[in-house]
Amino acid sequence: MGAITSPSKGPELCLGTGRENGKKEEPIMPALNWKPFIYGGLASITAECGTFPIDLTKTRLQVQGQVNDAKYKEIRYRGMMHALVRICREEGLKALYSGIAPAMLRQASYGTIKIGTYQSLKRMFVEHPEDETLMMNVLCGVLSGVISSSIANPTDVLKIRMQAQGRMIQGGMMGNFIQIYRTEGAKGLWKGVSLTAQRAAIVVGVELPVYDLTKKHIIMSGYMGDTVYTHFLSIPEEQDLLEQMVFYVVYCKMESLIEPEARTASDFDYSDLVS
Repeated sequence: MGAITSPSKGPELCLGTGRENGKKEEPIMPALNWKPFIYGGLASITAECGTFPIDLTKTRLQVQGQVNDAKYKEIRYRGMMHALVRICREEGLKALYSGIAPAMLRQASYGTIKIGTYQSLKRMFVEHPEDETLMMNVLCGVLSGVISSSIANPTDVLKIRMQAQGRMIQGGMMGNFIQIYRTEGAKGLWKGVSLTAQRAAIVVGVELPVYDLTKKHIIMSGYMGDTVYTHFLSIPEEQDLLEQMVFYVVYCKMESLIEPEARTASDFDYSDLVS
């Protein structure tokens, strides 16, 4: 009686990845996953709360010196530090957070939709992160920027108006929201939406792909793994740099809850990243 021989096995496949077993595979995130939406929103709100006084001084500096509006005709502030000191002295420390409620609401909508849509669109085009290309990421960034900024435009209008009013502010977030709707209608809440969407398309279309590309090349180099420091170094330099620093560090911490195991260069194969 001949010995029973086991049939030869072909290449063993990793369940859930559809790829041959030969190296460590990243867990695949479904195209429609709630985690990027939640974590992106929470990280955006945290970053907004930490950097809001700087954003407020930027708005005050931008609206002053208007010839057509008597309320903002006077040049009151010479720079950011002068604005911060003068606002605290004349209006109190609380004034540095004028409009924080609509700002948090904006990030809860804009930040949530932006990050969640960007990640979901990428997974709809390709299943594995290493198959991403620069042009595909740019397209996903542009689309997510336009969609998120268009939906969240009313909160942006409300935030800027409450920041500009300062001590002249009357009523809270809902009071100002109702006032805008009564006096200007729905069009008032979506005022400037086309320009906002264009800006978001450019910013997000550059910011997120550059961040992804830089992070992956740093990890591929083998000098650093997928850590907070890698995310920090990958942040694209832009106007809201401090806010982006806080956002990406917080998002990195929350993202580790999705993939708890730190990644290294051996986990990636991004030879076709830029095509």
